[in-house]
Amino acid sequence: MAGHKPRSVTILCKFRVLLDYLSDEDVGQLFKALLEFGANGKRPDFADERTSLGLVFGAISNQIAHDTAKYEKKCRQNSENAKCKGKNAASKEETACNGKRPQANANDRLQSQTMENGTEAVQSGESSPKSKPVYVRSV
Repeated sequence: MAGHKPRSVTILCKFRVLLDYLSDEDVGQLFKALLEFGANGKRPDFADERTSLGLVFGAISNQIAHDTAKYEKKCRQNSENAKCKGKNAASKEETACNGKRPQANANDRLQSQTMENGTEAVQSGESSPKSKPVYVRSV
């Protein structure tokens, strides 16, 4: 488990059925071993044994390994996106890596028109074409 280390380990409720087959002492050992596996990838001595404890560890550790792989993939994607975004930061017309214009914010969506009498009518770009509200203010 190289790369970014997760700060947490998720133990799904569906594994409770498996824990019911273990003694409280074994559940304690299992919990400590799962935390160590999640943090460092270290497998306990009982992981390869064909005992209830070893089997339950195998089932839960597979889920942890799967979750960690997803986390590392997401970290790599975020890192690549950040690098790409930095390259395009100078261009205000493009967003990171995709060449599309950035989403307009609420101020950009408002369209202004100066009227003949010296007032400004502002139409919201969010409304439907049938009934756009018009706000009039003095200039």
